[in-house]
Amino acid sequence: MATPLVYLLACIAAMPVAAQDQPRPLSPLDLPRPGYEPRPILIGQTAVRLEVEASALYDSNVYATSTRPQDDLIAVVRPRVEVDRNSTNMRLHSEIYAQIREHTSVGRESAASYGAAASAELVPGLRQTLSLAARYDHAIESRADPETRRNLNQPPRRIDILGGDLGYGFRGAQIGLSLNGGYQQFFYRDAGERDRNLRIYRGSAGIAWKPSAPISLFVEGFATRRDFITSVDINGINRDATTLGVLAGVSRDVSSKLRGRLGVGVFRFDPDDPALSGFTGFAANGQLTWSPRPRTALTAQVSRGDVATVRSGATNRTDTQIGLRIDQEARHNFLLSAEISWLDTQYRGIVPRSQQTFQLRGEARYLANRVLAPFVAVGFARRDADLVTDRFTRATVELGVRIRF
Repeated sequence: MATPLVYLLACIAAMPVAAQDQPRPLSPLDLPRPGYEPRPILIGQTAVRLEVEASALYDSNVYATSTRPQDDLIAVVRPRVEVDRNSTNMRLHSEIYAQIREHTSVGRESAASYGAAASAELVPGLRQTLSLAARYDHAIESRADPETRRNLNQPPRRIDILGGDLGYGFRGAQIGLSLNGGYQQFFYRDAGERDRNLRIYRGSAGIAWKPSAPISLFVEGFATRRDFITSVDINGINRDATTLGVLAGVSRDVSSKLRGRLGVGVFRFDPDDPALSGFTGFAANGQLTWSPRPRTALTAQVSRGDVATVRSGATNRTDTQIGLRIDQEARHNFLLSAEISWLDTQYRGIVPRSQQTFQLRGEARYLANRVLAPFVAVGFARRDADLVTDRFTRATVELGVRIRF
């Protein structure tokens, strides 16, 4: 599982759709399926959903190495509990999850991640919304993460992540306003990684204009402050920095076949350490979903922005990611999905370095009844890089079953 160390520029939501619009699910995988829908446990107005996935996963390159790949068969269990409570002017959601991975050959790679989240959406007025969210994750760093410090003789790095978000939105007849703020703290449990511990403060403000339904135009400014807990990293560099930027773009309401938003702009990276150079770059963030038919959805995603780095010799890092996903309901109880993505990672420094990661994934899921849903998933990833040690090729095959109560 990938570590959440990639901090791409976050965009705030465009103006909500009008009250008379009837939004449809963003994916055909979420369409109602009479006879196969899960039956939550109801306690008054509160709905409790229990789910667990159990699978066998084959990984052709556990360590994501460029030479002598080590394969393994992994037992994976993913339990999850979700709780929802909705009323006229309030929606509450909470969840607890875990993922346990047991390797059959490479025992030190066995690990467990877990977390919990809670969110609330309030409607204090007819045209206003207030959102709050908090989350804790105990994550396991992926061996393929660009920032990983390779030591194959030690277990994968464990990270405690704590975060919170607060948002406010106002929707007028043609003008919409939004304000968002957030905080994240990353704490590496391994003593050798303590220089990567940091706090992130972020905020954004935007205005959207809706000249005619269903199109909205928006402009938003954003700021991110990174504050590493140690004064310098293992190379003696102060990695604290501030990023400022602006995005402008267009959004389309969710009631049509084409919906989503796309913004482009610029960002400015300003490090605190005088030994590091600032950088101005092109920023982008967006997602567009096209539904040519009710049972088909194609979703394109793009993002580009400044990303935190502690890599030796790098002054800063910029990531560009492009992805395409297709969701298809082949039959009422037979669901298909496939996705392709490309990630370009550019390190600026005395000797610039780059990585390009290409990934493919496909999944088929059969709903046997309300409770059981067997599935098969296949994946392929390849990374090319200037440094030979950063390159890898990996293939995965997973067979499992989802049980919902």
